[in-house]
Amino acid sequence: MLHARSTIAAGAGFKLAQAATIATRYSVVREQGQGIGDGPEMPIIHYRSQNFRLFTIIARSYAVHFTRDTLEHLKKGLKHIASSHYYTSMGLDHVLLARFKAWNTQVASVGAEDGRKSCGGHGFVLTSGLPSIVAEATAPAIFEGENYVMYQQVGRYLLKCWDNLKLGKLIYSRMDILREAFTQLQSIQGKQQCCRAFGTEFPNPDTQYAILKHCAAADAFSYDLMEIIAAARACIELLVLQDFINGVESTSTTDAAIYAALSRLRSLFALTTITHPQSYDAISFVEDQHLNAKQMRDIRCCVSGLLDELLPDAIALTDASLRSAVGKYDGNMYETLMSWTRQMPINRGMERAGGTCEVAWNTWIKPSLSPELRGKL
Repeated sequence: MLHARSTIAAGAGFKLAQAATIATRYSVVREQGQGIGDGPEMPIIHYRSQNFRLFTIIARSYAVHFTRDTLEHLKKGLKHIASSHYYTSMGLDHVLLARFKAWNTQVASVGAEDGRKSCGGHGFVLTSGLPSIVAEATAPAIFEGENYVMYQQVGRYLLKCWDNLKLGKLIYSRMDILREAFTQLQSIQGKQQCCRAFGTEFPNPDTQYAILKHCAAADAFSYDLMEIIAAARACIELLVLQDFINGVESTSTTDAAIYAALSRLRSLFALTTITHPQSYDAISFVEDQHLNAKQMRDIRCCVSGLLDELLPDAIALTDASLRSAVGKYDGNMYETLMSWTRQMPINRGMERAGGTCEVAWNTWIKPSLSPELRGKL
């Protein structure tokens, strides 16, 4: 069951990315409404309501993608547990996988449907590909446990951890967020901690992580069921953001342009998690005065700026979802084939070894060229 949840969570982002790719390309070529003055009709992606929806979906598809390393680590841990019969950490692994399964599939389901709606009537035509994508993205939300049940399990575990902290017992290091929250609430100063960021400080990943961390800590102690579900969701969003930050940082030495685009996308994901027209949890950040009205306005201004900066990268960001050198929007098929081939680990290794792959040569090619083998053939 846990292996199945890991696989479901890891694969959820693919359907979301497919829907984002189709909706984005449609929005680039679909023109409607006049621009400024008597100008020609403009692509609908230039409308703020449209590019906000699209880039939010794209950002979340990348966020789901960057959880794959954590999911792979959890899967390896399950294999170790099965072979060693050491089940001490099984409860925590169960909760972590329940979190990722619930959040990844819920985001994919809602995002794919919103991508279809953003295409208007064309999104409901079977030949658009979106109806089948939405169906395939929606089904995993109920596989191996319906998502509200998953969130309840996560919330119950959070409350157990909180009870253990009150009794002075240890909890797993991966739940340190609760230990820090407990320490804060034990101090007078902790009750008054407020975010001190303003203006252009909000795109900083450390600031984003601190704000989401505050929400996850503050909500995790309510005994109302819907608040428990909100706490569980806040907790997983914090973990997803951490994976997103780590994934983007891993590209910092690869390509400056890619790193810059992904950094903007990460900021959009974090800031639209804090304030979003359809979010029912945004009040969590202001009800205890961690964020004030001016800071919320600053965040919305940052979101608008990020959308403008991301607009030229819309097609390129969705190109990555296709994983296709021959299906690129710019038609540079052969150049891309050669470029991607050179980046493969085996070819990078050959380059370092002077143009040879000794393992492949000694294991397969050289033996096949031996006279003895040719004689047998």
